Amino acid sequence: LLKCLDSSCFYLREKLNDTLWTDSFTMDPQLIRDYFYRFLYQPKDREYPDLCQLPDLNEQVLLDNLRARFIAGHIYTYVGSILIAVNPFKFHPIYNPKYVKLYQNRRLGPELPPHIFAVADAAYHCMLKERRNQCIVISGESGSGKTESTNFLLHHLTALSQKGSHGSGVEQTILSAGPIYEAFGNAKTAHNNNSSRFGKFIQVNYKENGMVHGAVVQKYLLEKSRICSQGRNERNYHVFYYLLAGASENEKQLLHLQKTEDYYYLNKSGCYVLDNVDEKYEFSRLKQSMEMVGFTPEKQRRLFAVLSAVLLLGNVDFQPRKSAYHHDEAVGVRNPEVVLLISELLRVKQETLLQALTAKRARASGETLVINYRLPEAIAARDAMAKCLYGALFDWIVLQVNHALLSKKDTLRDHQGNSIGVLDIFGFEDFGLCNR
Repeated sequence: LLKCLDSSCFYLREKLNDTLWTDSFTMDPQLIRDYFYRFLYQPKDREYPDLCQLPDLNEQVLLDNLRARFIAGHIYTYVGSILIAVNPFKFHPIYNPKYVKLYQNRRLGPELPPHIFAVADAAYHCMLKERRNQCIVISGESGSGKTESTNFLLHHLTALSQKGSHGSGVEQTILSAGPIYEAFGNAKTAHNNNSSRFGKFIQVNYKENGMVHGAVVQKYLLEKSRICSQGRNERNYHVFYYLLAGASENEKQLLHLQKTEDYYYLNKSGCYVLDNVDEKYEFSRLKQSMEMVGFTPEKQRRLFAVLSAVLLLGNVDFQPRKSAYHHDEAVGVRNPEVVLLISELLRVKQETLLQALTAKRARASGETLVINYRLPEAIAARDAMAKCLYGALFDWIVLQVNHALLSKKDTLRDHQGNSIGVLDIFGFEDFGLCNR
């Protein structure tokens, strides 16, 4: 066994007996040529496809190697079995069927340039060989291309099953759901115009023969606080702006839609539009994706009605309620006409909604007590209702997508094979030396 650490190399061999063997030990010349010389005399003016090959491993050398490879057009670099991807922010022609076939049944190694298809292929064949579930974790800075990498992985994982009809159906459903998740779960942040504000885990199930059996999507850690407040130069979730920009005149009347600057949940940050983004087109693209995943026109209408209700909730205002008691700080709704519109959109009674916004019920000693909200409590209850509505809507969307991914015959209960999970976690923001 040859073990190399920094600039030191050790040659270990099995000890056969208790006698001293150091005097009679001679190094194999072939071993010196193949390992020691290759390690100790690596040129420093070249770039390495695997960072484990670097002659001197420190932060500056690592970054210089990544920069050299990026300038040369190589966006992928290995660190052993880990793949580093540097987002080029432009299309690279390295994802066509030629590359899909090139990296099939090929181990990670120096024979082929680093590629995300190689990671997918390694996970797939490891699953078949060891009969164990596999997982690929994707993490990185906001805007580094994690969601695109997820799509490439899913494309290759379904292609490896070599079952055209079913595999393409699963892949097409997952990729069609991408614009939906992006609209409802992505937003403009201070450093990224299209930042994922939730994490998702996509589990691709395979039969024992390696054919795709189906898939399941799980979401977690949706940033619901963004519904009610955004930082400076940040926006709420994309879907609100898509809806207001792309809805037809008839839809605007039915959904009681207003202008973007008229909504309290949208106008506080002072950021309304994104450069080089046609949000009217994005809305039509969103509706097309919903139709492909199985959202009927009626389901879409109900979904957009909930979105309109969430926006209108932010416009509900409160005022002190007239009372005979001077110490009573209870509040009422200043603009009940807005609550009436919300009740129509949600199909609930206006009285019930007013009560939920201004008071809470508690049971004590077998009796039900009605406790009126003060102003801070009423505002908190209103915002909590908006966040709860949006969170429940997002859960319902994930449920609809999972129904589309599993046919009537292919259920999780019937699944006997293994699976490969792809974890696409939301990105972290880099604020430099001063994090305000």
